[in-house]
Amino acid sequence: VLVLCMPLHSGFFRAFFLAIILASLAQQFLVLRRPSGDSSRARAASSSSTSSTQQMSFSLQPRTKKVTRNEVIIGLSSLAGLYTKMEEQHAIDVVHCALDLGFRNFDTAPHYGLGLSEERFGKALKSYPKMSRELREEIKIWTKVGRVIKDKREVLETDRVEEGNVFGHPDCVFPENNPESRPTLNYTGDGIAQSLTDSLERIGVKHIFGIRVHDCEDELRYNEAANKDTGAFVKIQQMRDDEKVVEDVSLGGNDPMYSLRAIRESADNTFDGVMAAGSWNLIDQDGCELYKECEKRGMYIHNAGIYASGLLVGGTTYKYGPANEEVIAKKKAWEALCEEFGNVSLPAVAMAFSVAPNVVKKFAVGVKSRFEVEKTLEWLNEIDNIDPKIWEEAKRKGLLASDCTVPSVF
Repeated sequence: VLVLCMPLHSGFFRAFFLAIILASLAQQFLVLRRPSGDSSRARAASSSSTSSTQQMSFSLQPRTKKVTRNEVIIGLSSLAGLYTKMEEQHAIDVVHCALDLGFRNFDTAPHYGLGLSEERFGKALKSYPKMSRELREEIKIWTKVGRVIKDKREVLETDRVEEGNVFGHPDCVFPENNPESRPTLNYTGDGIAQSLTDSLERIGVKHIFGIRVHDCEDELRYNEAANKDTGAFVKIQQMRDDEKVVEDVSLGGNDPMYSLRAIRESADNTFDGVMAAGSWNLIDQDGCELYKECEKRGMYIHNAGIYASGLLVGGTTYKYGPANEEVIAKKKAWEALCEEFGNVSLPAVAMAFSVAPNVVKKFAVGVKSRFEVEKTLEWLNEIDNIDPKIWEEAKRKGLLASDCTVPSVF
């Protein structure tokens, strides 16, 4: 607020503080692209981020409907104090602001603060002064499965503890993790059923809309999940179709190749869709093959990491490390193009591009303040003012492939 109210002659200070806010925005987006502890691997290095897909066709069916708040998923990793601690009341206020502004889709996970994100989200729902039966029915909640949070005294010798998300570990990005809790990796049917039961208790609800099998992206996790008798993939289909404890089941992760493998090796209609992080944005579209597979099968994509690890909202990192010169140059070229077309904001252009393929039914953005929730709505409304010629110019300048699907209805 102070930044926005500064007089024009305070331009330097206004720019300085706005840069700080954008850097804060950028920081949170890293969680969707960061390796999840010691068992995760980085995907392709940023130096090869565009070269590996140069020969691929990027043509997908274009979106034909206007983008609204219904297409936005509010990501809740920040409620657990991502990178820096967050007061509980502040976290609750963020959710209340999102509800006030008409956002109804929310995504959380046990991984975020070892259940802290879910707990604070539940408290926010319970304390929202305008909550009604009708509003509660409008709200769609997704959480994730694949990790069971245990008290450290209850951990068995056979449990696989994800050490990278334990309080005090140098890779842990949630400084408010309970030192007495341990995340155990469990992609069995029994494990994900227990994970959902625990999540419902933490959120304080009897039912949520959907679950995602989370970070199933190494051979041990994948093989456990894919087991035809005892694995998570078989179980989530049963939970949706037979037990009817959820309405929607999907995958959620960073590596599109593991999602492709799961889809192709599982029975038809096992998954409703995929939350794919960082695989379709203005910097690169390395998840295009996954998008095409989902399009062919009538599945959805929920696009996460639409700001390229936060690079497009003021960050300096890309795919787990410092952005290289090629990536930075591409970001600057996009910034120049936005100025050329009426000084439209880069985040709004990134948002519009993220839902250009019709297979993308929703996109996720992380927020950790009222200001960031309000900016999300501002950028969403700005989409309508984007000059459609910007996309052809982007192709002419080589920022997008000539056959890349671009926004056509905004």
